[in-house]
Amino acid sequence: NMDSNAVVFLYKLGCLIIILPWVLKGGFSALKTTNLKLHMVRGLFSAAGSLFFMYSLRYVNVVDAVALGFLEQIFWVIASVLLFKEKLDIYKIIAIIVGFIGALLVIYPGFIRYNYPFIDIRNIFINYNIYYTYTILAAVCWTCNCICIKVLGGVVSNKTQSFYGLLFSSIVA
Repeated sequence: NMDSNAVVFLYKLGCLIIILPWVLKGGFSALKTTNLKLHMVRGLFSAAGSLFFMYSLRYVNVVDAVALGFLEQIFWVIASVLLFKEKLDIYKIIAIIVGFIGALLVIYPGFIRYNYPFIDIRNIFINYNIYYTYTILAAVCWTCNCICIKVLGGVVSNKTQSFYGLLFSSIVA
């Protein structure tokens, strides 16, 4: 019966404490960064994604929440094409469509039928749980977190990213 904010805070803080020996093994030089603002933004997205997801678990079936959480990979492919000029080929397009339909099938088992009409879109709007929105927002936040990691990846070490990401997400949570 713990509040979702407390769960996320304890999770992020616990992870921060666990990685401290690894980060500080070589001294405080691993904490030097010129991108403190981007680390803060990353911490915000990480915490927001976790908070949205934990809040949604109060009202959404865990299986549905996990299925919607996998939309992060679909959002990430779209973001990588738009922001990082990744190539979008037919295989990625098929993967996006199949992944999206797969998420819909888990949440709405009657979405695809064996008789005409084969796809029943009315089922989506009639049975939509408003709390699914929180899980989708979590996936969007995690995608933004991944974008920050991609941008930081060429500039700072994994130790620095891990430390500041967990530090700022602990503060936000």
